[in-house]
Amino acid sequence: MFFLVCCAGALDAPFDVSGSIRAGPLSDALVAAENHGTQVQELMAQAKAGLVRFHQDVFPKKEPPVTIRELVEVIGADEDPLVGYSHAQKRTSAEVALTLAMGHGIEGDFQKAFSEFPRGPDGTPVDLVPFRKQAKRHAKRLAALVAQRAADRDKEATEEAATGQAEVATESEAS
Repeated sequence: MFFLVCCAGALDAPFDVSGSIRAGPLSDALVAAENHGTQVQELMAQAKAGLVRFHQDVFPKKEPPVTIRELVEVIGADEDPLVGYSHAQKRTSAEVALTLAMGHGIEGDFQKAFSEFPRGPDGTPVDLVPFRKQAKRHAKRLAALVAQRAADRDKEATEEAATGQAEVATESEAS
């Protein structure tokens, strides 16, 4: 009975058998255990699916662990995986911005620009706050451009796959 009460608490559900058909205390306990066990299984399956999706977002090149325990161990590790993910996202964003700038022929001393914070002629650090609003606007435009490029490439790949399938179908009909 203690197990049933614990399961009910874990499910955020009250342990109540008052509305069930009473066949006897043992039978009632078994029915309640079966019902709560089913709910636990369903919730665990949903939790696992969510953790797998999260793992794939954080570690896109790694195969997700098979069990929930392994997923929790990876995601709940001492070293926060979101820190690494955040650094990777920042690095990728910087690479995209620089690639586009260079592709447009924008030249500059990139080594100097990205080795230290800017300083004025008198050697004092430049206040970057006045540039934030403009930088945010351009960052949004850059993100939209990259998203559009990805959508265009996905569309092209889908069309190429459909064209390739149509050609294969035509060839097999001709033979």
